[in-house]
Amino acid sequence: MMRSRTARSNASASELRNLMRRVIAAGSDQAALATAVKQIENWVAGDKQRQAALGQMAAAAMERGAGSEAAQKQIKTWKEKFSEKEPAPENKEK
Repeated sequence: MMRSRTARSNASASELRNLMRRVIAAGSDQAALATAVKQIENWVAGDKQRQAALGQMAAAAMERGAGSEAAQKQIKTWKEKFSEKEPAPENKEK
């Protein structure tokens, strides 16, 4: 059973990478970008694990500055929407 989950997770990550590449490769082609964005939106719809994976990938893409300005704007939206928020640091000294 564990092997099955891992295989699905790897396949899922590979699928997301391929979809994200389409967003990045769209360049200034707005129609291609819109299609790629819709594919990713459909892929993550209602799936918390996929949304978290998209948040992580979007953060990495932002760090690298991948894609056109329009692609970066969309990637930033995904990062803000789906990235895990870091918990506030706790002050352990009292």
